[in-house]
Amino acid sequence: MPTGNYHEDSSSPEATANIPSGERLKLWVRAGGRCTICNKYLLEDKFFEFEIPFGEAAHIVGRLKSVNSPRGLNSLPVSKRNNADNLMLLCPEHHLIIDKSKFIGDFTVERLRKLKQDQESLILHLTSLNPDNETTILRVLGGIRGASITLSRQQAREAVLRQSGRYAHFSLTSDRQGIEIDLSKFPEEGGDNIQHWSFGMAMIDKHMSLLNDAIHEGDLRHLSVFALTRIPLLIYLGYQLGDKVPVEIYQKQRGGDESWCWPNDEKPVAFHSQEARTGTDGEEV
Repeated sequence: MPTGNYHEDSSSPEATANIPSGERLKLWVRAGGRCTICNKYLLEDKFFEFEIPFGEAAHIVGRLKSVNSPRGLNSLPVSKRNNADNLMLLCPEHHLIIDKSKFIGDFTVERLRKLKQDQESLILHLTSLNPDNETTILRVLGGIRGASITLSRQQAREAVLRQSGRYAHFSLTSDRQGIEIDLSKFPEEGGDNIQHWSFGMAMIDKHMSLLNDAIHEGDLRHLSVFALTRIPLLIYLGYQLGDKVPVEIYQKQRGGDESWCWPNDEKPVAFHSQEARTGTDGEEV
């Protein structure tokens, strides 16, 4: 088996020149202009002030039916190998990786097709959402028994998409990271000291003013709350949120994949009721 890179058939100009423009357009639209593997946006570059399309059309089954073509001995007819169904939109780095001889065993036809299917299905779902599917992320995280809790923007985005089919909105803050109330520096000792609780309440109040302004301006119509901190502060947070906008609560799940989504693989719980006795006194339960 060759030990070099399978480069002459995949990312070289000769390999991609024969891809019809219509198939190339379908590939870019289906992928949303992002790398199928790392999700990098492929229409900009940090070194330039203008947009540059630097995505590459990578063959899943190599263009030629040859051992020197990446995954080229697959049974897919050669006449279909330049179709969008056999192409992945990749950044240059990942295009190079999937076609290296030492990684060919890892990036099989089946695995690449699955990556393509998952990413294109996600793009199709996200682009079909309307403003009513938008939600604003609120993260309230603090120390629990000395351990800090973290939740990335990507984890929150995946949780709301998976559980409610909504897409996350992060534009209320200048860094576009969403609203995060960091209570990790909340003192562990002296929990009964009113000053300690006042500190946490003040932090919540500070961020609630931003939320209330967004609600008043009509910029916030749905809220997804990820909160894990001391119970008194969670109660105060709920009191401050009130019923101004619809709110969906996400809870950290223990065990399994440690996600923030409620499990949906549990068996339904059946409830039965039985009248123990009748009565006429409305004061008695």
